[in-house]
Amino acid sequence: MGSKKHLNVEKRAEEFASRFSTKIFMEEPSKDNPFVASRQYCHGYDITELMEKKDSTDMLFLLFLGDLPNEKQKKLFNYLLISCMNQGLRNPGARAAICAGVGKTDPLHILPIGLSAFSCEHQGAGLTSQVMQSIRKLSRVEPRDVAVEINSDSNTEELEIHIIPGFGRIYNSIDEMSVSIGKKIIEDINDLKFLSWSLELSDRLKGVNAGILRSGLVSSILLDLGINYKYGSVIHQLISAPGILAHGMEYASKPLSSMPFVPDANYEIINDK
Repeated sequence: MGSKKHLNVEKRAEEFASRFSTKIFMEEPSKDNPFVASRQYCHGYDITELMEKKDSTDMLFLLFLGDLPNEKQKKLFNYLLISCMNQGLRNPGARAAICAGVGKTDPLHILPIGLSAFSCEHQGAGLTSQVMQSIRKLSRVEPRDVAVEINSDSNTEELEIHIIPGFGRIYNSIDEMSVSIGKKIIEDINDLKFLSWSLELSDRLKGVNAGILRSGLVSSILLDLGINYKYGSVIHQLISAPGILAHGMEYASKPLSSMPFVPDANYEIINDK
């Protein structure tokens, strides 16, 4: 038998909270049962009053920033929600949700599967927080100066490239939709520091067939809304969730044959006998 070993067990010194606490939510308990709410508040605003006077865009903004948006903030946030809500079939989250749906996965699991795939770095939300940090730092430098350095160093032969976080090319081309959305927002809303900077840099990267990517677009808008970079990737996931789920549920009622599959003509059958 081996010798006995003794562990030096010490008592934890830190004090734990006696209950959960939050600045986001408050409730007034019922007179008859303290576990049942009679009134509820979000960041101090009565829920029933919010229902009467505000909409879901206001509520989502309130949850993450702690106050209701002004007119400019609401318009910008609404543009972000609409532009990200459905990004099409090439979206990695939508692809995963479609595979889950057509495979007859329980509908309750389709969205979590899609969002898990969308947390990737390639055309997903995985880099958004990092991109926000990068744009905030780089925006202290003039876009032309950043572009000069990038244009001299970039490898133009790579099909998929992130020259710097949030900027590059997809399928060996400029992301035209992200550029178009960004320019539309700038036309309608003035004084957007980070988005304006990003679009100017994007324009100066045309020489290397590159520009702003979706992660760069989303990150710039979140920065202009005053949202902390730590929330970037998860908010990107959240606002993309409806489209991911819609595509998955569309395929939930379709047969497996509705999916593309390699045709027989592309197979080479070898007989070993």
